[in-house]
Amino acid sequence: MFRYLSKIELKQSIFYYLFLFLFFFFWNFFSLFIFFFYLNIQNILQSYEDKVPINMLIFYENNPLNILNLSSEIDKNIYVKKVIIISPEELLEKSKNDLPPEILKIFSKDEIKSQFP
Repeated sequence: MFRYLSKIELKQSIFYYLFLFLFFFFWNFFSLFIFFFYLNIQNILQSYEDKVPINMLIFYENNPLNILNLSSEIDKNIYVKKVIIISPEELLEKSKNDLPPEILKIFSKDEIKSQFP
């Protein structure tokens, strides 16, 4: 009877030690994976922030020649993918959804446009 109990205890203890070993093995593996993944994400984000493209350029209609010269200089930069020149009217039309309705009621279109760069 004691032999039988000792075999059961031995099997049970081996099973527990195996379970403990597997738990810590996978726990360490998971921790290292999370750490590596976090560092990689930070690295990718940093490299993306270093190469953020310029997508929009807003200008006064008074002097379009200066803005065209500036946009040609910006285009020469290797990190810039696309330069779009937008007039204040276009910007006002696109931003109507974001502006509160009170502002649109109080101020006229010309007054709002005068506040755009």
